[in-house]
Amino acid sequence: MKKIILICTIISYAYASNAQLLKDTIQNLKLTDKELGMQYLKKGKSQKTIGAVLVVGGAVLGTIGLAVSLHGFAKGFDWRNPQRGESDLNSGTALAVTGGVMFVAGVPFVIMGGKNEKRGKLLLSRNTISMTPQMPPKKMLSVGVAINF
Repeated sequence: MKKIILICTIISYAYASNAQLLKDTIQNLKLTDKELGMQYLKKGKSQKTIGAVLVVGGAVLGTIGLAVSLHGFAKGFDWRNPQRGESDLNSGTALAVTGGVMFVAGVPFVIMGGKNEKRGKLLLSRNTISMTPQMPPKKMLSVGVAINF
């Protein structure tokens, strides 16, 4: 039973991984640089927006969780009602951890969004790019040893 579930999971992951391909790789059509650049710009903008929402939301949620947790420490521990103090600390910790996870999850979206936007701008620009090395290659002396048995 576990093997069947594992195989179904792998097959569904492989099927879903085609969702991120661009039009030219799915349909084997040659897109112009302008169309491909526009796709990269659109994808980069949406990724940066998602990343910004996750980062800002995570920071806000983490700050609120930290404030709730510290408020529980500031009040001191109530010996007459110990469950109340533990509840404040646990909910604050949960909010802070959730905010931290959201913050960390948003960073890759921002990074990849920036890279996709740069790719799109590069495809849309009309500048020529030289691929010559900046420094000439240096000649190096090397010594080898051969061991024959």
